Amino acid sequence: MQFEDAKITIRNNNAMWREIETINSQYNNYNFDDIKAEPIKYEKRTSKAKYGRSSCGGALVWPGSFDFKAFLSGKIYEEMIVYTELINKYIDIFIIFNEYKKKVLKVFETRRLYKDISTAPSDNRNWFAKNLSTTTENRFKELKKYEEELLNARTFSPQFPYVILHLMATVLYDNYDRDDKYEFNDILECYQMALEKEGKMTFIQQQRAIISDDKRYDIMKRDGFKCCICGAKATDGVRLEVDHIMPVSKGGKSTDANLQTLCERCNKGKRDKY
Repeated sequence: MQFEDAKITIRNNNAMWREIETINSQYNNYNFDDIKAEPIKYEKRTSKAKYGRSSCGGALVWPGSFDFKAFLSGKIYEEMIVYTELINKYIDIFIIFNEYKKKVLKVFETRRLYKDISTAPSDNRNWFAKNLSTTTENRFKELKKYEEELLNARTFSPQFPYVILHLMATVLYDNYDRDDKYEFNDILECYQMALEKEGKMTFIQQQRAIISDDKRYDIMKRDGFKCCICGAKATDGVRLEVDHIMPVSKGGKSTDANLQTLCERCNKGKRDKY
């Protein structure tokens, strides 16, 4: 089978294309291709310690050195109203499109010709099955890619909202930059992270507001007006504070059992441990 003949065979894989056309007809009314959202763009300059050199040029981020999802969830937290409106606008149609995409991919993965090199169509010389060489392997990859491109051309391709992060850094005397793309499903995940952060911050504010001057006095009186760790008193020249034994940032509440008197120095040392 010659290369061009193989491409014709892919185009004439009627059983697969008929099934996909049937699925397309079921979702025609949703006008997926009319969804063409503009990107949301951010720029971020990071410390050079987060970058290394790339053998191909450009920026190389060391694993674990830059948390992309933490960055986006932080931006969403700052712009919660904007992202809430954005998600509410697109979430329903996005769910329907994912349903459509799953059906199409199920047919494609079942009926495609160039999914696996060992089962791909071959000529008498068995290019793909037996006499695998660099040339024939590359041909297989080309045909596989062509098949996928044809699928994209014959199915709906909406552009849901996405985020582009332009990341910049200086390494030694070289400037590096790169663009990273967050798709809509990444936005949804980071939005959930931002909601959890918002809930956590509300909890922290509520728990700290509970500690009135009266409660602060009662806790210090209970503890004998001295630090529960080192025993220092105000008469020793230290400043006494009421501390959460389990920090509110970790879920601790402002109950008497979770409060203690600490001097400023011991309280700071305890915070450093957490």
